[in-house]
Amino acid sequence: MIAFLDFEASSLDRGSYPIEVGWATPSQQDGESYLILPHPDWTDWDPAAQAVHGISRQALFTHGMAGPAVLARLSRSLAGLTVYSDAPAEDGYWLERLCQACGHPQPFLLHDVGPLLQEMAKATGQDLDAARLEVGRQFPTRHRAAPDATFLRALWTRLGGENNLLVEI
Repeated sequence: MIAFLDFEASSLDRGSYPIEVGWATPSQQDGESYLILPHPDWTDWDPAAQAVHGISRQALFTHGMAGPAVLARLSRSLAGLTVYSDAPAEDGYWLERLCQACGHPQPFLLHDVGPLLQEMAKATGQDLDAARLEVGRQFPTRHRAAPDATFLRALWTRLGGENNLLVEI
């Protein structure tokens, strides 16, 4: 089985931390996401990043879920799945920051979805860029964790993933 994951973060700087995590699996209608209550050591904040994702730091304190609860839900939901991201270095960094703050090991490895989608497009004779544009029209809200993960799942489906064609590489 397969899953797609995305994080939103406080910034793109070295001191950044995860503020929202979302994931989507083939069995979910919509993705699942949670705002993350900042750990006391997490103080980095970039207004430019906030302008992109639209999540204020105050919203994290008002609606955010404690890191250990988010990590437990994430770990349970994605246990045994191969998890893909379109930015595994960045998302992996934020996953590691969450795990470190919770005092837990990383529950899974993140894989780069790019090669998977390229191989699927090649195998089905589809143009990946055209498929990306077509699927993208269905997702006007981006730069939020659940819609971004759901977009990846929809693109995977569009390329034949639901038919078990090259599900994992």
